[in-house]
Amino acid sequence: MKGTPASANIIRRRRDVVHGRAGTVIDIEQPFVEPALLGRIGCLDYRPYGGRTCRSSIPLPPVSPMRTLIEFHYIGGPIFMVPMSVLALTLIALILRKSLDLFVNPTEPLTSLRRGLDAIVQIGGFAFIWGLLGQALALYEAFQAIEAMGGVSPAVLAGGLKVSMIVPIYGLLLFAVSGLAWFVLKQRYLSLEAARDA
Repeated sequence: MKGTPASANIIRRRRDVVHGRAGTVIDIEQPFVEPALLGRIGCLDYRPYGGRTCRSSIPLPPVSPMRTLIEFHYIGGPIFMVPMSVLALTLIALILRKSLDLFVNPTEPLTSLRRGLDAIVQIGGFAFIWGLLGQALALYEAFQAIEAMGGVSPAVLAGGLKVSMIVPIYGLLLFAVSGLAWFVLKQRYLSLEAARDA
């Protein structure tokens, strides 16, 4: 059957975009799939198959980095992913600034060189906590939905758990980067301090 069936019970769910070559199978009973996506790729076979599947014989468009980034934020949830990206940009800017201060222009007073060092690891720690909060709320909503439905398939449950891991992984990555940058910059500061005291 061509086209997206009107009876597809996925109206209020977000996209779970699957990229690949012709013959890609998309399980539309997985969370976060939009009917519009099925229409774009050409739903040629819609039938019960364990779950409902849509088999596309139309090659999917190439994936651009910007499109992947936007979809990554969309699937992870803008409420938590957008603040996390703001924290990431702030962290990068702060690391670059302190790197210039400590390695390129280390002639400033020690108090000025030290200012902002601890903020690096604090931002990373906050990002990690923010990620855990996002996962906790996502799991709470998922368990509420499972309770209301009376049970779901293991595949759907695994898909929900996978999506809930996006935000904490992002936060953990920022925490690791901030910790490494803080350690390197702190050691540079201590070496400058020791050289001036000598």
